[in-house]
Amino acid sequence: MVEQDDIPETRQEAIRRLIVRLSQTLGCTKTAAIKLGVREALEKRSQPTIVETPKPRGGVKAELHARLHRETVEYVRLREQVTGKRSGSRVYGMLNRHGPIETLRRLIMGGPSEGLRFLAERDRLELAAENAALDPAYESLIPADARERALENLDYAREIIQRRSGNEAAR
Repeated sequence: MVEQDDIPETRQEAIRRLIVRLSQTLGCTKTAAIKLGVREALEKRSQPTIVETPKPRGGVKAELHARLHRETVEYVRLREQVTGKRSGSRVYGMLNRHGPIETLRRLIMGGPSEGLRFLAERDRLELAAENAALDPAYESLIPADARERALENLDYAREIIQRRSGNEAAR
């Protein structure tokens, strides 16, 4: 009788099993494990680790949609890492229902959100939706009042960072 271990694996199966083991070892998703492995391999070869993602079809509005989705994925991962619990975001549904412009407006116009405070406390404002609203690439899409509110929200978030830095320096 032939044991399963005696049957040679295909290369694809071997890679899949390696990715699963790596993700379990690191305690992350398979996608994150792949990204980490690729980044480390590129670093070993002294290659740039920043890989440009292709621009989505559909112009500037599609680019904004893709950016908000990508940054929301990173926000959710950060939140899960900090809390140790699975997390989600209402932004995904808002993007699907309302599109990127209205989603940004809804996120920003209510004043600084709990998510913005969370990012400020971890000094990760690069993931804030306010940055997308202020990006010159999307200036033609975002109403002036939303851009102004985005500036106010980011000023508030920077104050949180400064206060935290001051408290840490006093220790």
